[in-house]
Amino acid sequence: MLLYVIIQEALNQICEYSEAGITVRGTYYPPNKEPKEGERKLYLGIEATNELAIQKAKTEIIRLIKEELQRLVRTTVISTASTCSIIDCNGSSNIY
Repeated sequence: MLLYVIIQEALNQICEYSEAGITVRGTYYPPNKEPKEGERKLYLGIEATNELAIQKAKTEIIRLIKEELQRLVRTTVISTASTCSIIDCNGSSNIY
């Protein structure tokens, strides 16, 4: 529920900035599962009275996605780097 609120808040800010309407449409399907005939996976519908508003909304959505992906990569690299295996002189290993 918290994730939904955060996403909805971000979409509302993009709507205000771009003057476009953004709605979440479709149905969630887990990875490697295809939708049934006539159904679609989740997507964002962008509507506006002019092309500039649509382009502004698309650009901002893409920017936020890239920013979040970079944050996730950094977090993954940090958490992976913090776990290491040390082998002492006796040949036994300890994971930290």
